[in-house]
Amino acid sequence: MLPNKEKLEEIVKELQKIMRIQDWDIEIEYIDKYKMKHLFDSFDTAMLCERYRLRKEATIHVNVDHTALDEMWYESIVHELYHVVIGDITDMADDLMDELDVNEIVTRQKKQLSEIIVVNLAKVFSSIYPVTNFINKEVE
Repeated sequence: MLPNKEKLEEIVKELQKIMRIQDWDIEIEYIDKYKMKHLFDSFDTAMLCERYRLRKEATIHVNVDHTALDEMWYESIVHELYHVVIGDITDMADDLMDELDVNEIVTRQKKQLSEIIVVNLAKVFSSIYPVTNFINKEVE
């Protein structure tokens, strides 16, 4: 079950240390499915990360109405944090693709591959650092 916002913020701080992104200011925003639809044109998105690389700031929007978060919230938050981790690489790829004026297929493939990487990294991380490491302990 998705923890309250304060607990999730504590968990994210701990995860940031492990992922070596503790120098980022990461905000968690709990929103409903209608705000998710309004902001990102999708009812079916569980979480979404917006990053601001130059300021080292990110906001993770959590769709509290999404039913998958009952069981998958931890892997989902790790997934979004990995978007911060690999963000510089994907930004560089986007800049190069813009400069080279690549076609839609290349753009779509880059997006799909970066999602596959993030999904796989989140699965591996979640198995090495299970949610019980964070949910059952008091954060220092």
